[in-house]
Amino acid sequence: MSPSTSTPTLFQPIQVGDIKLSHRVVMAPLTRYRADENHVPLPFMTEYYAQRSSVPGTLLITEATFIAPQAGGYANVPGIWNEQQISEWKKVRISSSTPPHNTFYFISSMHSVKPGANTIFFLPI
Repeated sequence: MSPSTSTPTLFQPIQVGDIKLSHRVVMAPLTRYRADENHVPLPFMTEYYAQRSSVPGTLLITEATFIAPQAGGYANVPGIWNEQQISEWKKVRISSSTPPHNTFYFISSMHSVKPGANTIFFLPI
């Protein structure tokens, strides 16, 4: 806590690159296996992320998401390499990145080179 305020630092705003967050609590990536057999995010993912974005200015890092068909190896992990997948991810973002939510999303993108050797990087959506 800074001496000039009674608000703990964790709940104070912070600038992260071009993003102004309302607080410093970030949802870390969780592997949820919430996609269909074609790696398309299921419709209830929109509600799932909207529930976690109830505080304006929140940063959410999504679950591991495959970047190409060859990147996979697991069933029901979402992808982001074709139009249908991208369309569903846009619904997630649109549902909670507009007021009152004003949430910022990054996809935890994953490429499974071989079992146990994942390359993970983050993409803004």
